[in-house]
Amino acid sequence: MNKNVKTITTDILVLLCMFMIFSFSSMTSSSSNGDSKSIIKTSITDGINLANNINLIHRTISASSVDTLVANLNAPLRKCMHALEYMILAMLIFLLLHYLKVNNKLIICLAIGLCFLYSCTDEYHQTFIDGRTGQFKDCLIDTTGAIIGTITCNIYINKHTGKVSV
Repeated sequence: MNKNVKTITTDILVLLCMFMIFSFSSMTSSSSNGDSKSIIKTSITDGINLANNINLIHRTISASSVDTLVANLNAPLRKCMHALEYMILAMLIFLLLHYLKVNNKLIICLAIGLCFLYSCTDEYHQTFIDGRTGQFKDCLIDTTGAIIGTITCNIYINKHTGKVSV
């Protein structure tokens, strides 16, 4: 693929990822939380049904047990999604800067730094949304995801280009 096409495509993906994060942050607390719980509940019930259908297990689970499981999983899974969003964003930024031939050490700093700054602005944005709060700990979770994404990209790029760097 042509370098310009890679750069433009990655530019677009970075912007789409940022827009997606902004859109999720624009949801009211009740809407966002309700969607998360609904997805978790569907995943649990569908997973149990699938496991029963393929004879992996032979059991049913009560609605109250599902609700308890959903309540226990909701907060940690939402935090994991925070990290995942920013892991993806960091990987896209890393690739974009790599295609632009930026120095590898600078790529690492910029990918993590830009994700941290975007996370801070995103948390601030949430203070204007009904039922949402901006929390610095979420910035730290987001940045952790960005660090993981950056390390992953760095390892992959170094392995496939034969370079050894930071």
